[in-house]
Amino acid sequence: EELTGENQKEAVITEETMGSIETMHEFYQWFDGIEDRVERDADRVYISYIERLKQYQHICQQVMARIDTSLDHVLSLQDHYQQVLLKTNKIRGSCEKLLREKEQLAVFADRVWEKLHSYDNLEVVARRVDELMSKNAMHTELIDLMRQMDPRLMFIRFMRQTDPCLMFIRSATGYHKSAAYRTKFWQTHSRALALVKLFVVSNLRSHTSARIREYRAKDGKSPTLRDADVHPSRTAFDSLVPSLRPLFANVEARAGEHESYSQLLTDCQYAYISERQRLLDFVGQLYVRSLRANSEQLDGMAILRKVVQYLVQQCLSECSMVSKFFHPVPSEQMTAFLQEFAEGAHTSVRPIVLRMAAIEDICSLASMVRSEILMDQLQRRKEIAVYVKTAIQRILEDVQERLMFVAQVFIRDEIECFRPKEEDLDYPTQLQKVKEVADSPEERTKRFPSLAAVFSYWYPTLGITLVFLSKLYLALPKRIFEEIASEALSHCTGTLVFASEHIGGRRGLTDGLLFLMMHLAILREQISPFDIEFSTVERRLDFSSSIHGFSNMSSVVGDLFHGKWNDSLRGMWGVIKSSSPQLLANKSSSKRDVEKELIRTTDRVVLHALQLALKPLMDFLSQASNFLNEQVRASAKGAQGGSLSQQNFATPAVLQRTTTAVKSLMDQHLDKFFQQVHLYLHTHCLDTETNLYNTILNVFVQQLSRFYTIVDKYYPPDTWPADLPSLPTQDDMVNLLSSKFPQN
Repeated sequence: EELTGENQKEAVITEETMGSIETMHEFYQWFDGIEDRVERDADRVYISYIERLKQYQHICQQVMARIDTSLDHVLSLQDHYQQVLLKTNKIRGSCEKLLREKEQLAVFADRVWEKLHSYDNLEVVARRVDELMSKNAMHTELIDLMRQMDPRLMFIRFMRQTDPCLMFIRSATGYHKSAAYRTKFWQTHSRALALVKLFVVSNLRSHTSARIREYRAKDGKSPTLRDADVHPSRTAFDSLVPSLRPLFANVEARAGEHESYSQLLTDCQYAYISERQRLLDFVGQLYVRSLRANSEQLDGMAILRKVVQYLVQQCLSECSMVSKFFHPVPSEQMTAFLQEFAEGAHTSVRPIVLRMAAIEDICSLASMVRSEILMDQLQRRKEIAVYVKTAIQRILEDVQERLMFVAQVFIRDEIECFRPKEEDLDYPTQLQKVKEVADSPEERTKRFPSLAAVFSYWYPTLGITLVFLSKLYLALPKRIFEEIASEALSHCTGTLVFASEHIGGRRGLTDGLLFLMMHLAILREQISPFDIEFSTVERRLDFSSSIHGFSNMSSVVGDLFHGKWNDSLRGMWGVIKSSSPQLLANKSSSKRDVEKELIRTTDRVVLHALQLALKPLMDFLSQASNFLNEQVRASAKGAQGGSLSQQNFATPAVLQRTTTAVKSLMDQHLDKFFQQVHLYLHTHCLDTETNLYNTILNVFVQQLSRFYTIVDKYYPPDTWPADLPSLPTQDDMVNLLSSKFPQN
């Protein structure tokens, strides 16, 4: 058993004391003493702990006593605090009540002061306005006095002073003499706003008049204005912005609250726009007049371009300038002002347009107005399009109207009434000269022929018409251009037909027909790029039904005189309905007329070729067809007729002579005919030449087929006379015919 420190000490003591024990009794005594000592030592810790707890208990009792004492003191302080708090709340309530009463008295005093201040301000403003109005309202002394007093600050201060007065007097209807004071205030307010308006109008008018005097002085020295001198907005009115803009800003801020300020703002805007209009009208007229005076150096298109450029720039400048004075910009007034200004420019330009006579200049002018201005400048500057688009559109309409008149005169003088010269009808010499020039080494080296070389072999009216249409195509609306083009095309076709008749009478039918065919083919090809039908609609009234209806009126009037009112009225109503004229519309197309004329001319050329080469065969076929038709009719009646081979015009010998004559005519005429066709059509209308060759070949083959069909049917080989050589076969004739056609 392990011993603690104290047990070890006791063991040492026991060992020391055990040395004197000799008897059992001493041992028991010694053992009892040891037990007592062990018990005392074992209880000593607890006894010590109990004594320590008693000390702690005593201390806690003392602390609790002190806490009870402190709690009594806290309760006592709480009672005292509640008493003080109650007294403080009473005092605070009294102070707040006094403060509220003080504030109410202060507010009441301020209200009284404001009311009195409104009346005092009314007296001050009325006295000042009366002082200014006592002078002549339009006298320069008043204006000078207003300028010396810095009216911008004076009027702004006036508005700030009178606005509260205005609100108070309008609402104070129950005060003593409120109606009289309200009337006096409105009178004073109206006169003060009249002074504001007078100040604005006088400044605007004086600047405008000064600028007009400057322009009159320049006009007296030199009738020509530079482009830099025709924009007065930057120089004349910029100086007014610092003095007028703050005033306008204050008026604009109050315009929504008071009707008088709204009316004043409207008057100021009207005055501004009126003076700007007066200045721009004067400068615009002066500028146009200077351009007219300089007409020797500027043509009509240059003048119009400058006027439109001036119009666009001035509208931009006006939109920029008005934004410096007013926010927001008076859009309705500005729109009316600039539209009227643009209309004035249109009125000034109109005489220039009406004096233009050259169709090239008018076409260029119309293209310039539509392309450069309407489709380019106004598309890029959409902010001014609403102002000038209508006027520029009317300028374009005037140009197009003038162009229509000049175009009709041109068609009448240059196309319809064209009188050809001798060299104009010298065909095919003209084509031969052109062919010689085209075969020259100089022309062969050129990639494209010159325009003069192309027009040199055309009849003059053809080139005139095509050039005329190409100029008008982009200058007129499609509907109007179509009518004018249809008329020009119709007259051009008429001149070509007229020229072909003259050439046919002088040079022969072949040249006349080929001339017409060549020019019609060129005309058809050249008008194909135009995206129109070349058609016109002619409307007329048909009065044929009216004549028939009025012829029946006598019977109706007779019933009226015989007392048959109902029948008469119904009859008159029926006559009126049946006799109303009818509107008839006739649509014609010059393009289709050209096609028809070309087809008709082609048929005439083919027929002429048949007459040249197959005339004996055509005569035989005509007589044989008539005979066979008569024989069919006779057979239907039961009569018997002779055979075709027994007729005098159809004997084998006649057939032999016919084929021989056809071969001779082919050798004699076809080579020359095809050379003429090649000269007229190969270089200029290759497709038409090819189609003509194919048509002639097909027609020739058809006629030969008819001939040999009759020969095979009515002339069997066994009946052919032995003394006559046989006829050439159809293949021989076709091969002979084909050999006459140009191989390329």
